[in-house]
Amino acid sequence: MPLPAAARAKKAAAIFSVLVLLLLLGVLSSEKKALFAVAATSNGNNANYFNAAAAMAAEHEAAVERHCAGTLHRDVCRSTLSSIPDLAQKPLRSVISDVVSRAAAAVRASSSNCSSYLARPRALRVRDRLALADCLELFGHTLAQLGAAAAGLSSESVADVQTVLSAALTNQYTCLDGFSGPSASEDGRVRPFVQGRIYHAAHLQQRRLLLAGKEEDAIVLEGYGRVRRGFPAWVNAADRRRLQQQQQQGGVAANAVVAKDGSGDFRTVGDAVAAAPNNSATRYVIYIKAGGYFENVEVGSEKTNIMFVGDGMWKTVIKASRNVVDNSTTFRSATLAVVGMGFLARDLTVENAAGPSKHQAVALRVNADLSAFYRCSFVGYQDTLTVFMQTKMESLIHPKGWLEWNGTFALDTLYYAEYMNRGPGADTSARVNWPGYHVLTNASDANNFTVLNFVQGDLWLNSSSFPYTLGLS
Repeated sequence: MPLPAAARAKKAAAIFSVLVLLLLLGVLSSEKKALFAVAATSNGNNANYFNAAAAMAAEHEAAVERHCAGTLHRDVCRSTLSSIPDLAQKPLRSVISDVVSRAAAAVRASSSNCSSYLARPRALRVRDRLALADCLELFGHTLAQLGAAAAGLSSESVADVQTVLSAALTNQYTCLDGFSGPSASEDGRVRPFVQGRIYHAAHLQQRRLLLAGKEEDAIVLEGYGRVRRGFPAWVNAADRRRLQQQQQQGGVAANAVVAKDGSGDFRTVGDAVAAAPNNSATRYVIYIKAGGYFENVEVGSEKTNIMFVGDGMWKTVIKASRNVVDNSTTFRSATLAVVGMGFLARDLTVENAAGPSKHQAVALRVNADLSAFYRCSFVGYQDTLTVFMQTKMESLIHPKGWLEWNGTFALDTLYYAEYMNRGPGADTSARVNWPGYHVLTNASDANNFTVLNFVQGDLWLNSSSFPYTLGLS
């Protein structure tokens, strides 16, 4: 039986109010429960429907804006958080957990993209095949790191979670670095194919990193960030002694000895690492005698709790020269790559001798948690991400401020920024106009790069005796 006109109009108005609410919340396709929730509270008054919908939508939008304040990619942040139901009522840790699950899904999609391209090797350049293999390994690390961060929300300090998230975020951009040739024209077809999903995954991880920094009720574990006798508190007494002892009679007791002249157990560092036990719960010490060891060394994820002990900086030298110009990727160019957690090293030098003309040439790459280096030097060639804040700049600074590395190469993927600098060289009006160059205009953006927020310097810098400023002045 057809409804009377007044009833039809009333029903249409009610449905319209609910649809407005659902559209504003961004959950039209998935959250039917919102429809029933509104219907259940209906008293037949169209104005009440609309007021309730508007109030819920405004509360949701305010929560989105609050969580997205300070992020570098606000559009991605808003689109992600807008689709989370009941955002305004959720505790921050629940929001972070939701975002990380979406980030993990995006990483898995990126991994699938790379795998599908690798299945067509004839269509790939050598560099692209190497870069895709790097990406698959990095995505594996990222998923493990995101899982660790999710688990850490209930038991670890936020600073620990931020450290893990920072590593996961770095992996995404390291993947893209592998597709970049000495000139932008050499980037080929593969980078654009994988780039979109990677940027999405990276932005989600960055969003969660910033959310973690806002967590107010975080549990800081006893001992986190504390320093004992000049070392982090997680370095136990036995390892502190190993790091500080002299490598002479009565020094560190070694499980294996590396010597070029054959007087030890192995002639190469790589052979000693390969012979070390897998997944060791106890410290395994490799003493590397003075000399130059020309090799690329990788301490794999299964090689845990390894320690390298040399005879001193510039006496024990691990040296190689892989580089981007000669068809390595940045990721694979590392002379020493450490993935196994709990790695320690002291009294040695790690060098990539390729030189600046070979572009990226990494000395040390560390993907391992709980790693420490003492009395070591590292010599390599790699570009950096740079932010100048509240710095005095003299007239020697060119008005453009920044110089291209090689034509237009990497101008859209680098990150250079300036904030509230002073002096005759600080004027930004004539600065370069690159996609990757930013003039920061508000303190919330700049605060992301302070010693306090970027490296949690309040927890450990006191032990260094170096002068520092935690925040903005």
